[in-house]
Formats: sequence, C-alpha cells, structure tokens
Amino acid sequence: MTDLLGEANTPWAATPDGLLVKSRTDRDWTWLPGVGAQLIFYHRALAQSSTFGLDGTALVSDQLTTDGGQTWRPIPAELGLEPDSSSAAAFAPDFIHSRLALVAWKSSDSAWGGAKAVVSVDGAVTWQIKLLPALSPYPRVALIVNRGAQAHRFFVGGDGGLVFSDDHGQTWTLTGAPVRIQSVVGLVTMNEGGATILYAATKPRGVWRSTDLGVTWSEFNRRLPNGHACALDADRDLLVVGLCDGGVYVWRAAPPGWEPLGAPLPGGVASLLVQRGLASGTLWAATAGGIYKTNLFGLPSFETRWFPLIP
Repeated sequence: MTDLLGEANTPWAATPDGLLVKSRTDRDWTWLPGVGAQLIFYHRALAQSSTFGLDGTALVSDQLTTDGGQTWRPIPAELGLEPDSSSAAAFAPDFIHSRLALVAWKSSDSAWGGAKAVVSVDGAVTWQIKLLPALSPYPRVALIVNRGAQAHRFFVGGDGGLVFSDDHGQTWTLTGAPVRIQSVVGLVTMNEGGATILYAATKPRGVWRSTDLGVTWSEFNRRLPNGHACALDADRDLLVVGLCDGGVYVWRAAPPGWEPLGAPLPGGVASLLVQRGLASGTLWAATAGGIYKTNLFGLPSFETRWFPLIP
C-alpha cells in the first residue's frame, strides 16, 4: 500500500519500504529508506501540519520530523505505538496556535483487541495516551476539525466505523448512522458557504456528507457506479474519490454528480492527493502499480508518471 500527502507541488509517498519525497525543483523522487517502512497490507500514519512550510512538522508511522524530513525521531516507545500495525494521524488545521496532534493505531496489548491513541497539546513535544474502546482495531483515518472558540472535534475511523471526541480524546462517541458501522477509508472537510462540511468515503457504501460534523449523514453517490471507495481527498472546491477497482471520480456541481477521470487505473486506488492552485488543479493517485498524475482542468485522462515500489 502507498499513501500520499503534501502541499503545493511537493508530494510525499509512504511505501512499504520507506518514504519518497518530491521537491518543488527536483524532477525525480528522493528515497528515504526505512522512514515509515511497514508491511504492505498496513495503513500507516501519515500527516503534515497545516504550517508544514514554516515549521516542517510531519508524522510518518511512528516517526516525527520538525525540519521538513531532514531528520526523524521516534515517538517515545513507552507510549506503546506499534509501527507494524494499522495507524492514522492528524494535526489540527490551526496547529500554529492550538498545537494539537493525534495518532491512533491498532493495539495488540489490549485484552479486547481494540485501538489506542496519543494526543499532543504542545506541538508533538509530549503525548498523552487515550483508549478507543468503541472503534475497530484497524484505524485508517484521523482528522481534527475546528469547532470555533478554540474548540476542536477529533475523529478516528477504520474498518469498524467512525468515532469522535470533543474533549481531546478523554471520551469518544460513535458518529451517526450509517457511517458509524461502515468501513471508513477517507475523511475530509470542505468549506461551503462559510460552513464546515464533512465527507466520508466508505466501503462498500460510497461517499457520505455531514453538515453537523458527523452527527447525521446523507448519501452523496449520484452517478458513482459502485460504493467500493478506497480513497478520498479534497482541496478548496475540489472533491475526488478513488474506487477499489481503479476508477477515479471528481464531484461536479453542475449538473450535480460524480464525473469519471479517464479509464480506471491499474491496481485499484490506494490513496489520492488533490493540490488546488488559483487557476489549476493537480491530482496524484497511488495504486498497486505506481503513482499517476493528471491536471484536473485539462483532458479527463491520466498522464502516466509512475515509479515501481523500490525493493
């Protein structure tokens, strides 16, 4: 499995064997062996702070960097984060002020085989352990959303549904039906008319939309051929979903519905990265066969630019 994240034109790709980084100026990828390396079937924590360009803070698996990836240090081992388990991470969108960060992972030391999380309120300097008793033991997504007046809502989702916390992980609540019991593979927010709208990609029931930060959900699958979603990403006004069969679809407002972007990609879609410029939009898609790139405002087909997963 390969996961993508990044800003501007600087995507990162976390592969089973390490981290690949593409800079703004380099045409090739820089290989950082061992950083974030995991078994191929695990989803690993992968997140950059909203101010990454200023503070260089990011998480890959159990490794933390505060200098843009030049050096890495592990999250303290005594917290019990297991790098060979499924995990997810998030930074608050106002990280520069709130200093909030979250990592969740499958925990093998829990008698009931559940999940754990660690929360930081000081910019990933120190961490506090939190239990996630209501969640499936395979976290795949994490998100922190501003709720106004310095309030935040934490989300952690996975193969067994989605939970949220309004008190920095002290207590957790199952989100509304039917997302609460679906396999959640993607979770993003979009600003629509000044309101924060939450979108969840699920398998096998497609995309769902919430206007109340996960309390209730409405189906969002118009013209989507099947519900087997494997990836979701958004940036500004662009929302893109990737299906497990390799199909990639972008949401169009007029007429409302999902529109396919070219033919399905080989190997199925594991991860998406949308990068929205002022007059352009770039989409990166990671599959079992490599990484693909396309201009969202050009021809509706993928320009193949991929590399093999380096052994």
